[in-house]
Order: sequence, then C-alpha cells, then structure tokens
Amino acid sequence: MASGLGNPPPVPSAGLVISAAAGCFHKQIDGTPAYLSVWFTGDLNVPGAIQEPKDLYGIELAGSHDGDASC
Repeated sequence: MASGLGNPPPVPSAGLVISAAAGCFHKQIDGTPAYLSVWFTGDLNVPGAIQEPKDLYGIELAGSHDGDASC
C-alpha cells in the first residue's frame, strides 16, 4: 500500500483550518484506485466555538472506476 502521508500541515493556534487530513493512503484494487483517509476532528477546532474532543477521529474509504475518488 502506498502512502500519501507526509508532513501534515501544522494547525494554527488561531483561525480556521481548511484541511485536517492527517493521512491519505491509496492502493489499486482490481485496477480501481481506492483511497483511505484518516483525520482527527479536534484539528478543526476554532477558538470560541464548540470544541471537538482531541481523540475523536474520522475514517473515509473511497474508490471510483472513473477516477473521481481521492483523499
């Protein structure tokens, strides 16, 4: 499995985080690209707003024969 995991962008101390992608992995399965994304919702916390727990995470699996899927 190839990894798109690199150095994720740092989370600013103030302001809106546009992307909290912490890891993106991809692999060809029977000729179709498949993508697995893992992120932590706490990375999207904005000061003064409702705070998501730091240990809450999301996982998404996507695949597409026409190439529309990505992380």
